[in-house]
Amino acid sequence: MTDDNTEPLAELTTTTGAALIGSTVTVSEAAARMGKAEKTVRRMLAKGELEGAAKVPGPTGDTWQIPVAAVESYLAGQRAGEKQPGQTERQAQTATRVQELEQALAAAKDETARERAALVEERHRRELIETQLAERERYLQTLEAIAARMLPPAPARRRWWSRSKGDATG
Repeated sequence: MTDDNTEPLAELTTTTGAALIGSTVTVSEAAARMGKAEKTVRRMLAKGELEGAAKVPGPTGDTWQIPVAAVESYLAGQRAGEKQPGQTERQAQTATRVQELEQALAAAKDETARERAALVEERHRRELIETQLAERERYLQTLEAIAARMLPPAPARRRWWSRSKGDATG
């Protein structure tokens, strides 16, 4: 026995979390999600680049209602480097290059952060070694002072020529 309500449930589980909150967004919400200016989104709407968008009457006049699916589709195409509607081949290549450079920049930032962490760790180790070295120097000075007090003074050494003359005459 099959339930006819299972298909809509399957559709709900495949939609994005944003689509579950509301199936449409405003121009400002779409601009924020897409990382574009509101004016750019309005131009895209005028060109028909966001499928399913429609003007609806609102309390302050007509407003655009843009399907979340259209925004997600646009973002998915951007991530994949696809040419968007109304975009020239050169613009598509530029967009792809920008994405590549952004990825390279992110990788460089990660590497810099790792190197910075390693440098901080190395600096910490160096300071620890310098502290240990200073402690050993103080310990050595203390031992030398104790030894100087405990041991008799060393006899004055005669020079080799005075020893040989003294040995020959005496």
